[in-house]
Amino acid sequence: MKKYIFEHKLLLTATLCFSLIFAVMSALVAIILRDIMDVALQLDLEQFYNGILQSLFFFLGLGISYYLYGFFSKKLISKINNTLRNNIFNGVLKKNISDFRSVNSADYISAITNDIKLLEENYFLPLLSVVQSVIIFVASFIVMFYLSPIVSVALIIALILLIVVPSIFSPLLQKRQNIYSEKLSKLTIKSKDILSGFEIIKSNNMINPIQNKFQENTSELYQSKVSVDKLYAFIESISLLLGLFAQVGVILFSAYLIIQGQLTAGALLGLVQVSGNITAPIQMLSEQGPKIRGMMPIIDRVKSLIEYQEKGFLGNKKATFKKDIVIRDLSFGYGKNKNALNHTSFRFEKNKKYVIFGKSGCGKSTLIQLLSGYYPNYRGQILYDNIELKDMNINSVLEMCAIIHQNIYIFDESIKDNICLYNSYTNEQLEKALSMSGVELFLDEEKTLNSQTGENGVNLSGGQRQRIAVARALIQNKPLLILDEGTSAIDMKTAYDIERTLLNIENLTLITVTHSLNHTLLKLYDEIIFMEEGTIVESGSYDSLIELKGDFYQFIS
Repeated sequence: MKKYIFEHKLLLTATLCFSLIFAVMSALVAIILRDIMDVALQLDLEQFYNGILQSLFFFLGLGISYYLYGFFSKKLISKINNTLRNNIFNGVLKKNISDFRSVNSADYISAITNDIKLLEENYFLPLLSVVQSVIIFVASFIVMFYLSPIVSVALIIALILLIVVPSIFSPLLQKRQNIYSEKLSKLTIKSKDILSGFEIIKSNNMINPIQNKFQENTSELYQSKVSVDKLYAFIESISLLLGLFAQVGVILFSAYLIIQGQLTAGALLGLVQVSGNITAPIQMLSEQGPKIRGMMPIIDRVKSLIEYQEKGFLGNKKATFKKDIVIRDLSFGYGKNKNALNHTSFRFEKNKKYVIFGKSGCGKSTLIQLLSGYYPNYRGQILYDNIELKDMNINSVLEMCAIIHQNIYIFDESIKDNICLYNSYTNEQLEKALSMSGVELFLDEEKTLNSQTGENGVNLSGGQRQRIAVARALIQNKPLLILDEGTSAIDMKTAYDIERTLLNIENLTLITVTHSLNHTLLKLYDEIIFMEEGTIVESGSYDSLIELKGDFYQFIS
C-alpha cells in the first residue's frame, strides 16, 4: 500500500520538506524559550524585547510551514484515495462474469467507499503523522541532548515503556477493526438489497419488519464500532499516562539539577518544551502503530480486488466466427449442485437462426452463457471455428457476441448513450439501428435521443427499454446475437415485431431462448433445439419436429 504514497513523488517531496522544516522549527522553540527566560532573569530589558521580536517572526514562519505541510499532505492523501478508487474499480471490471457474481455487488461498493474511508482515517493519515512525529522526535532529541545530555538519558528510559506497552494490544485491535469492516460491508449490502426492493416493501406493507431488520444491522455495526473505539480509547489513555509520566519525570529531574547548580532556569523551560516534542511523537507512535497494523485485513481485501488476475480464460488466440460454433460433450454445474448441462453436443452454423425450447431449469440459459464466455469451469469443448474457447482471448469472444437479456439494464443516461454505450458510430449506423429496433417509433418532440432515461430506465416503458436493448445489440454489428428470454417482459405485438426483425437480418447468427409458442415465428427458424434436464434431446426444423411427434411436439401440444 505504501507504493501509492511514492507514486505521487512531487506531492510527497513537498509534504516531507515542509514536515522537516516544521519539525526543526518546533524543536528550536526550546532554545528560543531558554534564551528569553535567561535574559529575563538577567533583567536585560533590551535583549528581552529583541528576543520577543525575533520570536514573533520565528512563530510566523512556524505557522506558515505547518500550513504548507497540511495543504500538501491532504492533497497527497486525496490523490492516493482517487488512485485507489480507480484501481479497485478497474480490478472489479477485470473480473470474468463468474468471479464477479461470486461476490455481492454491494461488497464492491463497500470497498470503494467504506474501505477507502477507513484506509484514509486509520492508515494514510496516521502514517503521515508517524513520519512527521519521527522527524520531530529526532530534531527535538538533538536539541534536548544539546540542552542536557543527562536529562536526555533519563527520558529515554521512560520512552521505552511508552513504546512497548501500547503495542501489546495491536493483535486485538486488528481483529476488532476487521470485524468492523465486515459489519460495514454487511450494512451496505443490506441497504442496497432493501432499496432495490422498495416497491415490493411498500406494496406488501413490509415497512415494520424491514425497519427492524435494518435496525438490527445498524445495531451490530454500532456495537462493533464501540468495541473498536473502546480499545482505541484505552490505548490512548495508557499512552497519555505514560507520556505525562515522562514529562513530569523530566521536570522533576531538571528541578533537581537546578538545585544542584548544574542547570539554569531557562534550560529547564527549554527542556520542558522539548520534552513535550519528544513524548508527543512517541505517544503518537504508540497510538497510531496499532491503528495502522489493525488495517492489514482491509489492505489485503483492497489488494485482492486491485490485483485480480483472470484464472479461467487465459488464452491469447483471437476469436473468429467464420464457419460454426461447436459444443462437444459439454457439462457444467453451479457449485456442488447437480449439473445444469450434461454431456451436450451441437453445432451452430454461421448466419442460421436457432431457437431453444424447454421447461424452466432445463439448461437453456446456462448453455448460451457458456457460449458467451460467462464461466470457464466447464467440462467438454466449446469450439469457435475449431478453436477452443479457453484458448482464446475472452475479450475477443465478447466482441463477437451481443446478448439481449430478459432483465434489461438501462444506465441513467440519455437514450442515445444507452444505445451507443459511449462508443462512436456514424449517423447512418445509428439511424439503421433505430429503424430496425423500432426505437424511432417512440421518438418524438418530448422524447428524443437526448432524453434522460432515469435510474434503470424508469422514464421508459417495458417495450421502449426492450427496443433500446435491441438497438444496442444491432448497432455493434456483431456476427452472433443471443436473445435470452429478451422479449418475455413485453406485450406480444412488440415481442413479435422485434423477433421478426431479427429473423430477417441475413448476416446474423441468432440464438433465441424463449417460452413463446408463436407458430408463425417458430417456422422461420432454421432449427429448433429442445432441451430436457441439461441435454439436447431433439433438434430440427419446425415441420420436421412436428412430423416426428416427439418431445417437442408433446411440449407444445
